[in-house]
Amino acid sequence: MNELINTLCTRIQQELNNEMARINDIIYNRTKTAPVLKIATAKNYAFSTPKDRETDSEYKGLIVFDFAMLNKTLLPVAAHDSVLLKQIQDDGIFEIYAQQTKQVFIVLDKVDSYLTKTQEIINSSVVLNLYPNGGELFGRAWNTESEVENVEHQL
Repeated sequence: MNELINTLCTRIQQELNNEMARINDIIYNRTKTAPVLKIATAKNYAFSTPKDRETDSEYKGLIVFDFAMLNKTLLPVAAHDSVLLKQIQDDGIFEIYAQQTKQVFIVLDKVDSYLTKTQEIINSSVVLNLYPNGGELFGRAWNTESEVENVEHQL
């Protein structure tokens, strides 16, 4: 049983590392190191980008891993928050989003801080755009004093 588990872990590691390298090469034109997953046992693994421990590399690695999981598994959807994306210095990752055939939810703010090409990708893919002063979900902000008071009075 242990031999079978080790064989499967090795296969999963190889598949995901190859896919992460492929995705990373698309984003960075083969100029940056791809993230690597090392599975020691079924209960012990390590995930990092060799030779690069910068914050943007760590966040980029997570997104590249998610794309690899989307491409190599039956996982139907992924979600990424602006906290991850703000840390990444390269807008090339949005081209991977644009090519994705599975659904990916992205929460972004300050779209105008991205390159023009990236803004075009984002704007052509927007499904829901929220903004203050009337553009909130359900048409109102739930964290303002007047809204809190109205909800409390209704209870």
